[in-house]
Amino acid sequence: MKYTRLIFFFYLFVPFFSVGQNSVIASQVESWINQIPVSTDYNLNSSYIFLLNPSLLAPMFEGEDLNKGKRRDVGIKKGDYPQYMYLAASIKDPVNPTNFLTIPLMIHDTRNPNISSRLLEYGGRVLENISDDVLNKGDITAKIKFEAIKSNEARDFWQKTAEISADLGKTATSLLKVGLSGPFLALTNQIMPQVDKGLRSMEKLDDPHKMVSEFYIKLLSKDLGNLYDEKVVGATLYRIHWDIDVPLKSKYFLQFQAGKVEDFKSKVPKTTAPYILIVQTKSEYNTDYSDLAFNKAYFDKKTREFKLIQNETKKEVESEFLEVFSAALDLRRQIDLFQASLQTKYTDWIAYARLIDSYHNIGILKTNFLKRLSTKDAKLKDKYSKLYTNVQTEVDLWFNAEMLLKFREIGRFLIVNELDNHRKNLSSMLIYKDIELLEFYRDRLSQAEIQGRLPKEIESLPSFQKIAALRSEMELSLFKQEFQFSNELSLKELKNAWLDKSKNQFPLCKSCPNLISDWAQEYEKLTFVALNQQFEATSKGLYQALTCLDAAVNFLGQYIEKGRESQQIPELVIDNLVKDKDELFRLIESYQLILSKDPQNMSLEELQKMMTDFNGRKSKTMRIWDRLKESIIPGNLLGCGEGLF
Repeated sequence: MKYTRLIFFFYLFVPFFSVGQNSVIASQVESWINQIPVSTDYNLNSSYIFLLNPSLLAPMFEGEDLNKGKRRDVGIKKGDYPQYMYLAASIKDPVNPTNFLTIPLMIHDTRNPNISSRLLEYGGRVLENISDDVLNKGDITAKIKFEAIKSNEARDFWQKTAEISADLGKTATSLLKVGLSGPFLALTNQIMPQVDKGLRSMEKLDDPHKMVSEFYIKLLSKDLGNLYDEKVVGATLYRIHWDIDVPLKSKYFLQFQAGKVEDFKSKVPKTTAPYILIVQTKSEYNTDYSDLAFNKAYFDKKTREFKLIQNETKKEVESEFLEVFSAALDLRRQIDLFQASLQTKYTDWIAYARLIDSYHNIGILKTNFLKRLSTKDAKLKDKYSKLYTNVQTEVDLWFNAEMLLKFREIGRFLIVNELDNHRKNLSSMLIYKDIELLEFYRDRLSQAEIQGRLPKEIESLPSFQKIAALRSEMELSLFKQEFQFSNELSLKELKNAWLDKSKNQFPLCKSCPNLISDWAQEYEKLTFVALNQQFEATSKGLYQALTCLDAAVNFLGQYIEKGRESQQIPELVIDNLVKDKDELFRLIESYQLILSKDPQNMSLEELQKMMTDFNGRKSKTMRIWDRLKESIIPGNLLGCGEGLF
């Protein structure tokens, strides 16, 4: 498996004797590459340095591994030992090549046996989370410098300690530079205290024997919790030795599958030779909000870290959360603007109105994003669900001030009604209670009116427009529930009764009077059309009925006259037939009057009265007709073959 590496070049300088031609070097004796492919989601590269078996460095300068001839070649005499050792790594910033850091791995004065016995093994990250984009441009190299001094001459000793002090000073200066680039910026808090410690140690040197014996630093903490999911991708083992020797290749990592960085250290024997072990890892960035803070600096930090995420699903979820977080910061700004304005002569009602916009925006985004989270990884869902809850809890706390409590309630009302129209199941009393809440909102904003108009900045807010639309819907729903039609009252009486009810029971229903007036006009229009259609249908059948009724009246007149002449019909029957004949004649006249009317030129009340009268006369006509047909009036009478109406 191919991967881009962080490579260390080793320069080891050993001034045991000024005439010496040989030096200590480090040779690569083994390398290991993970054969299991790492997901492309792991796009952050880190590198570790481990100084293994450091206690074997001093014996190496005593020539323990060299025969007599080689010891003579390198200038080692019996009883020789290094009185001073220094090991440091010099690393170029992969983002800004003008930056170099010299990182001391060991400063050791071996002249005091009691102190030298405290030699410790170093291990830690030297570079952390370098992105693939940076590393793909080329390998990152570091220069390892190792110096050992045997001479007791103060001049040599002080010269080398001065060089160390200068290197540390340059490192401190680089760390303090404004705009230090990303990879080195991550090192700052870890290295700076140790560099300061080293500088102070050098400053206190007034006698070589008082030099601080050891200087070990752990560059970066490996205890990163769940922030990074890290996998080892490669390792290289270097043996420190005299250049007169050629070390054999080792096989410590043969058929070895590492799980952790530390696993490599355990594979190297502790009694063989001093080594430097380099381990490279790749990590996947996982967002961490353990230090959640609602300010711009924190948001900017998280925005920068967002770029480290490679996994598309995690990137989408994090992007959505940052959108909600940004909306929360906007809400905080509006609250601060409004509350600050309360201390002045001019209250910022525009900021007050925008509070609803921001709160509503947070609620809708949060709800929609949580719905989408249900389809994501279970761990992501659990993590971000808690984060959204934390944000909502924090936001709600911002509304605890008396002036803001109602606005939080309005914001929640907007969210609920946008996500689920629950008003269809509400009683008119509950609807009116919601209208009272929205009236509070409108009443507060009225203080920003100029000549009866709100500023455009308020009227253009989505929340303002939504509230206006919702209120219209609510008032219409209230109207439909509370204002029911009744046949017992005329249109005018019903309209007046409704207007009184609107004024006395539902005064905050601003649109109710207009709804009543509109309903009355529409009802009048529809009723007028219906009555005209009814009149048209009636008039068409009325001509047929008049022909029949006229024939019936003539027949009855003849029938009555003959009955009187023959005296075969009782006088009581004759009297009743006369009454029926006279009534039918009057009805015929009323029908003729109806046919002479033009309904288009009549008022609704006149038309209603005419049609009511017609229906009453029709009923009376049918009662008379039912008494006379067949028994008195024959079925074949002119115009009566198909019935009266």
